[in-house]
Amino acid sequence: MRPVFLFSLIMLTGLLSSIHGETLEYTADIIRAFPGEQRIVLEGNCRLSYDGAVMKADNVYYFIQEKRLLAIGNIEFSRGGQRFSGKMLEYDLVLKRAFLDNGRAPVEKGYVSGEVINTVGDGLVYGKQTSFTTCANINPHFSIRSKRMKIIKNDKVLVSPVVFYVYRVPVFWFPSLFFPIPEGRKTGFLIPSVSNNSADGLTFQIPFFLVLNRYSDLTYTLKIMTERGLSHEGEVRVKTSTGRGEIRGAYTHDTIAQLKRWYIKGYALQDFKKAGIKMTLSADMLSDTSYYDDFSSSIDERTRNSLSSYAAFERRFGSVLNARLLLSQDKKWQDLGDGSTDEYTKSFFPGFSVNMYNLRLLPRMHLSFSGNSNHLYENGNFKKWDSTGNLTLSYRHNLFSYLHMGEKITNRMDYIRYEKGVIERWVPTLSTDLYFNLYGYFNVLNIGSTNMIKHTVTPKVIFNWTPEVSQERFAQQGESVVSLKKELAYRLDNTFLTKVGSNQKHLFLTTVSELSQNLETQGREFSSLVNSAVFSPYWAEIISTRLTVRHEYDLYERQDKALSAYGAGTLHWDESRLNLSVFYKKGFHGEDDVVTARVEGDLQLTRKWRFKTSILYDFNLNKIREQNFELLRDLHCWNMGISWQERETGVIDYKFYIRLNAYGDFKWDYKRKLEEEL
Repeated sequence: MRPVFLFSLIMLTGLLSSIHGETLEYTADIIRAFPGEQRIVLEGNCRLSYDGAVMKADNVYYFIQEKRLLAIGNIEFSRGGQRFSGKMLEYDLVLKRAFLDNGRAPVEKGYVSGEVINTVGDGLVYGKQTSFTTCANINPHFSIRSKRMKIIKNDKVLVSPVVFYVYRVPVFWFPSLFFPIPEGRKTGFLIPSVSNNSADGLTFQIPFFLVLNRYSDLTYTLKIMTERGLSHEGEVRVKTSTGRGEIRGAYTHDTIAQLKRWYIKGYALQDFKKAGIKMTLSADMLSDTSYYDDFSSSIDERTRNSLSSYAAFERRFGSVLNARLLLSQDKKWQDLGDGSTDEYTKSFFPGFSVNMYNLRLLPRMHLSFSGNSNHLYENGNFKKWDSTGNLTLSYRHNLFSYLHMGEKITNRMDYIRYEKGVIERWVPTLSTDLYFNLYGYFNVLNIGSTNMIKHTVTPKVIFNWTPEVSQERFAQQGESVVSLKKELAYRLDNTFLTKVGSNQKHLFLTTVSELSQNLETQGREFSSLVNSAVFSPYWAEIISTRLTVRHEYDLYERQDKALSAYGAGTLHWDESRLNLSVFYKKGFHGEDDVVTARVEGDLQLTRKWRFKTSILYDFNLNKIREQNFELLRDLHCWNMGISWQERETGVIDYKFYIRLNAYGDFKWDYKRKLEEEL
């Protein structure tokens, strides 16, 4: 019998090796062949490989005529990016289908478990009485369970019906659902959020992300506010190899104000390389001047009473000439305090400017030109057409090798046309400057991280002269007048440079003193003395500080005219950062002092908890003008955020969100990703 058994085993092995030209390789503790039944049985530590698929199990039955494998006990199956585990698996070698009973399979950053899992090739997974989760725990923190599930690799998961479980507790039901399993951008719903404030009421918003093509996408957000009604928000982003753009907008039928309110804000940059033209578009438009006050979470937008929109087209000619066409509109408004608003709109349609940079005529001698022409409209009515040009001839040289000197002649030409007449003028200006540098080295008792300081002193004298020119008609029309000037300006710069760390240069102190003298007047010919300083000492790698001070002093009245200071310090360590900044401005001539402090923090409290805050305190008003708090928690397979913000108007916002760690946001960092691809 033994020779017959060995002969049959060799014949069966030959059959196994010829399936569609692929080789079935297998090993086991015991191999039994049954030629009459066209069957082979593998027992103990079984391992089989066929056409990229690898299977391990306790026992395997191979049915030769049906080209089918049946594995039982401690199954581990892998094929391409698919990996399954379970108690029983059936695999069709011809159709490359796998049927897994009561198994668990990792699929697309998640796991599928179910009574029956059916895979077709490398791209599809079907399930019956299945659950899907991104939690790696055997008892997952959450799962999506359904009678039917279909998973398309690198695309989406389709389930119907849907029951969402937290641990073993059902918390949500939906008749059907699909969501992307992203590798890059994917069309689908983004993470919804819930917020609440006294103005809008309870707010729920859910965004939908639509991939238009490789270079563009669209996000639509439905925002439901219990007090104000529905808001429709949209965002379109575009990125190509020669440009990029983004535009956002919203439309709200405000039930409180009984108005249809909207905003549009965006930009576009495009380089038409063949034509040599660069285009820049910027839009910032509102339905009413109170829109940002009611809807924006940004204090900059709420406190800025102005809007600016423009379109610019630029063309460079060589390396010294640049032309620019500008169409713009600026809108400003002021609350009059009685419920009304004073609005003012200024438009340039069109505006044109030309700049010629330093054109070398002779060694050290350069010629430059700047000119602009604008059609000005105020509140929609034509105001004037003005044209201004400045032609400058400059020459720089050294005097006695260490004195730096420069002369400059500027010719200013103005032409302004009104509906009832024209005015024009020509004003020349001559200026010359002289400066030199003095260097010195010293130490400060060898204290601190440095023991050698480089000190540079730069005295500078500037002479400006403008002759008296008749400009009576300019004054009558309310235009600016170029006054007679014969002036000496004095400036003294001090810089202190040292080395820190591995010989890294560090500029820790700069001081500037400025004073001018009017040679045409008698008595009070000197201006106020202005001193400014920037102090930035080096403490350690994790600490950075900076103090900026500006002081203006009247030499004749012997009193301060202006004083302001800004200081900031940042402490950063590991994954945490804490910043404190203080601003002070002394009020003169009946003005109040301004003293504000801002604290910003991003603190990793524990391995799971993170806390973020930003608080702006006004010492003059003795109140907090703005404060934000955000608490984030890593929930293993989820992360959760809770934020609280108080606006300067007293409106308080509460927000809550939760998202999957495995997928992050389907709408990834668009600019960075496409820049890497292109």
